[in-house]
This record gives sequence, C-alpha cells and structure tokens, in this order.
Amino acid sequence: MKKLFRSVTLVLALSLVMSMTVMASPQKSEFNVSELKLAQDQAYEMVLRGEAEQADSNPTIKKFKNYFEQNPEAYAEYINTLDVLNQDKVNAKLANSEFTTTADGKLVMRMNDGSFLVTHNTLTDVDGNIMLPESPLLTNAVIQDTKWQTYSATIGEKFTNDARHDFWGTHKMQEIHLVTKYTVNSTAIQITDTSTTGTASWFPGTVEPGTPRVLSNNAREVEATCGYKYGGLVDWGSFSKSASITTSLKVNYAGSGSISFSVRSIVEG
Repeated sequence: MKKLFRSVTLVLALSLVMSMTVMASPQKSEFNVSELKLAQDQAYEMVLRGEAEQADSNPTIKKFKNYFEQNPEAYAEYINTLDVLNQDKVNAKLANSEFTTTADGKLVMRMNDGSFLVTHNTLTDVDGNIMLPESPLLTNAVIQDTKWQTYSATIGEKFTNDARHDFWGTHKMQEIHLVTKYTVNSTAIQITDTSTTGTASWFPGTVEPGTPRVLSNNAREVEATCGYKYGGLVDWGSFSKSASITTSLKVNYAGSGSISFSVRSIVEG
C-alpha cells in the first residue's frame, strides 16, 4: 500500500488558450488569416496531446509571443474579443457539457471562435507523485469549479493547497495562485497560512494579487479567498479584468486515527 503522504499540493489550473483574429487595421498586424489560424490550431492540438508546457517552443507560437511583446495594443484587442472571456458564452458551453478529454486526462472546451479553456486538477505528495482523485473532475457554470474532491489522511496531518489559474494567449500571460496551508483534525480544520506565492505575469500581461482572507476557520468547514486584477500594458496605459479564487475545506468523518476530508476550489471572474 502506498505510504500516507505528509504534505499535499492541490493545483487547480485553468488555461485559457485564446484564438487569434486578424486586426481591423491591416498596418497593426503582420500576420495573415492562415498564420493566425495555424497558431491557434497548433496550440489546441498541443494541449490535446498533453503538451501545453512545450507550447513556447513551437515556432509559430513563438512568433506570436514575440509579436505581442512588441505590440501590446494587439494583445489588448485580442483579449477583449475572445469567447473564453465572455461569461455568457462560457456558461452556455458549460451547460451543454461540451468537453473533450486530453491525452493526460484534462478537460478541454473549445469555443465557437476557436479559443478554448483547459481544466485540470492535480494532487501530488511530498515525493512529487501524482495522486489520483476518487472521482473525475467536474465543472459548474463558473470559470471553474472542481466540486468536492475527497482524500484520506492521518488526524493532525498538515497540507498545502495551491489553487492555480492560468491565462493563455498563444503563450501564457498570467498565472494566479491562492496557497492555503492547514491542519486536519478530527472535528475541525485549522488554516495556518495563506499567500499568493507563485502568482506571476509575462509581458505584456499584468497581474496584481489582492490580500488573501480567511473567511472561516477552526470549524468542520473552512474557507479562504483572494481577488486578482489581470490585464495588459498598452501605449495609452493599461486595461484590466478581475477574478477571484475561493478554496473550501471540510471534514467528512474521522475514526481510528484516520480522517476523510474534501477540498473544493472555485475560480470566478
């Protein structure tokens, strides 16, 4: 039997891989429709094959990354027209459960404009081994909701929960984290620390994390949350959107030194 882990990181990531559309003003873009569609399709196919982390090495995608670094106004125009950032359109797709499963078990939902979102939920032990959840990942009609994922441990064990959400163009622009450290006891969970460690952005993307808050503590069900502003820099200033991550933890039952507890992370924006 696999040994009980002492430190657990739960990584919740949503990768928004955005479609590329020709700019209204020809002089603002050096790419034609075929090039834009190729970059979009290649990003999608790489994610389906489980190769999202290698996307930056793709020559076509690298070309767009360099272009956006030099032309942040183009990035601003793209991000403001994407279906994956239109909550009504995302909710409509979620309601119909229009998902495809990637080679590594993630859920992908492609929008009508070719943009898509990726949902994955990864649990690792102190040795870096991936732990499989008792049930498959599900989503609700918000940006992302893992629903309750259940785990077993020893009473008094300490854990780290890292709820993570990634925003992608043809390359990753922002990455937001809500890290919650806690101890599971027989009748209550105690949150001992919260942070936004790992939150980062890549030019021209920007991100500004708020201050994490513990909404409830030392109870059978506890909760922590944090808000974030993300966007981009352009010649005329900046533009921004907002999102939040909320992590909930609850004791299910305990006995004979063991405990069953559940974790749920929700991203809204």
